Amino acid sequence: MDIYSSWRLATEMANATHTRVIVPEYRGYGMRGGTPDPEGTVVDIGRVLMGLSASHVVGFSVGAALAAQVCVNNPHVKSITLISPFYSLERMATRIVGKVFASMMLHHNPIFNTSKWLPLAKAPIFILHGSMDRLIPMSDGHELSKLANTTFMTDEGAGHENINYEHVYEWLRVRIC
Repeated sequence: MDIYSSWRLATEMANATHTRVIVPEYRGYGMRGGTPDPEGTVVDIGRVLMGLSASHVVGFSVGAALAAQVCVNNPHVKSITLISPFYSLERMATRIVGKVFASMMLHHNPIFNTSKWLPLAKAPIFILHGSMDRLIPMSDGHELSKLANTTFMTDEGAGHENINYEHVYEWLRVRIC
């Protein structure tokens, strides 16, 4: 998702839920300087969340993996929403390039391993996945939903980029009000 789409979605989400929405950029991407660093991004987002009294964290695609990790042991997180999450980057890469190449590329790095972090989260979790997602199979979201106390919803007919966010807004409205 490009930065324009992220900000447009954040504005829609803020208006629909009557809350403030923070959209952090990854280090070295978009308008943010620095070198791409997933671990540093987790630290950055964690620092932002610690400064807030209550947070409802939403992550999309690769951002869902970071959202799951950053929410672990954070008392300020009141709910977690994962949209089109993958089970782990290693599993996703294995589907695309095979196990040998995926292992060589990732060195079993747990940073984008949603399945590792999600069971450790204490806040309520909502997973939304499009039934026609060709990038990340819906089965990943469904499997993740079995690892923790989650609410799983299928967005029928939606792919990776055309999710109906009204489902997310409704979930958040219930938790915020």
